Amino acid sequence: MQEPELDVPENKALHYVGVAFVSVLLAVLVLKGLDLMATRGGSRAVRPPKLPDQFVLRPEFETAAGKNRGGAGFAVRVEGDARRLVLTALHLVENTAGGPPAGVKKVYFRDAFGSEGGVPIGTATAFLEIPSAATHGKPSEAGDVIGIWAAEDCFFPTVPLATQNPAPGESIWLVCPILKGAPEKLRLHHAKVDSVTDGDLVYWFDNSNLDVTDTNGAPLVNSAGEVVGIHLNGALENGKMSGFGNPVERFREPLKQAAKATPDKAAIKDEPIKRPKAPSAPK
Repeated sequence: MQEPELDVPENKALHYVGVAFVSVLLAVLVLKGLDLMATRGGSRAVRPPKLPDQFVLRPEFETAAGKNRGGAGFAVRVEGDARRLVLTALHLVENTAGGPPAGVKKVYFRDAFGSEGGVPIGTATAFLEIPSAATHGKPSEAGDVIGIWAAEDCFFPTVPLATQNPAPGESIWLVCPILKGAPEKLRLHHAKVDSVTDGDLVYWFDNSNLDVTDTNGAPLVNSAGEVVGIHLNGALENGKMSGFGNPVERFREPLKQAAKATPDKAAIKDEPIKRPKAPSAPK
C-alpha cells in the first residue's frame, strides 16, 4: 500500500529558492550570450547622448576685407554665469579672419546642420579675452580656445561643460556635419579616448572614412551630453582616423576666471530660447 506524501513547508521553501536560483542563472546566461554575440559582431553598441538642436554652429567672421566662414563652434554657459558663450578654436578665428580677433567687426552664427545659406540664428560683436589662451601656435595654460559672447538676437540653446576630462577607453562623440565618409545630417560620430596627456586629448574614430575637414572648433561630448573637449584636428594613421582636441579641464577654469573679469559683456537670456514668430503679412 502506497504511503501518502507529506506536505512539508520546508520542502516548498527549498523548491521556491531553487526555482529562483535557476531563473537568475538563466537570465545571466542569456545576457552573457547577447554580450558574446555583440562582441563577435563588432564592438558593443554604445548609447549616444541626447543633445539639443542648433547648439553646434557655423561662425562667419566679418572683417574689413569681407566675410569668411570656417570650422564650427558651440554654445555653453560658464559655471555661475547666466550669459551664453560660443566656444571655438582660437586658431580658427585667426586663420579664417586673417588676423587676431581684434580685426573681427561682427560674427554671424548659423545652424551647423542647417542650410549653408540659411538665415543666421544670432550674431556677436564681443570676444571673451582669455589671457592664458594659445596665440599663433604658442603653448599656453588654456590651450587653443576662444569665447564669443552671444548677443540678444541669438536663438540657440547651450550644453554644459563636463567637470573632468574623459578617461582612456571612454566613449566620446564629435558633433558636427561631415563633408565625406558619413551621411550629411548625421550628428554624432563615435570615438574612443586614447589618452589625455600634457593637456592634449587624443582619440580614435570608429569610422575611418571620415573627412574631418571644416570640423575644427566642434564640440566633443560624453554619454551624458557634456562637453569634454574642443576638436582641433584629425588624421588618417595606419588606416584609422585619429582625432586631436583640447580637453575640458585645460580651459574650464580659465574661461570661468575670464568671464568673472568681464561682467558687463553680452546679454543674459533664459532657456529655452525660441525664435519669435514672424509678423503676419498685412491683408
